[in-house]
Amino acid sequence: TVGGVNALMANHDAIMLKLNNYIYYDYAGGPRLYFPWDLDTAMRDSYDVFTGSVAGGTTVYTDALFTSWEDDYDDILTALLAGPLAPDPIDDELDRAVDVAGAALEADPYVGGDATAAGAALKGWWADRHAEVSEQVAAH
Repeated sequence: TVGGVNALMANHDAIMLKLNNYIYYDYAGGPRLYFPWDLDTAMRDSYDVFTGSVAGGTTVYTDALFTSWEDDYDDILTALLAGPLAPDPIDDELDRAVDVAGAALEADPYVGGDATAAGAALKGWWADRHAEVSEQVAAH
């Protein structure tokens, strides 16, 4: 699921694509937790969710996931696209983020800008990405 979500959001800082910008915490007797940070390269462009590459030149996802879990990975992507990462839930979450943090983001001297416009731009990116990944999954 972590690989699928990172692939869907085109996170170039993802766990299988980069050796930093995330950390795992293991708690004795508890779950392993994954914390990403510095996601400045996420949700800007796209890459193929099966190869990890725009041109298909790398096999990072196939090498890491397909030996034992290719069908599971495909099923997870299908479920994410139909459920929590479908366009409507993403749009709702982006609206909520703008409502909650928009004024603070606009006042931040390092971020600045129009939070509503940024939210709209991300909605457009997600709509395009959803269509693109849906095609990749269907073709797989």
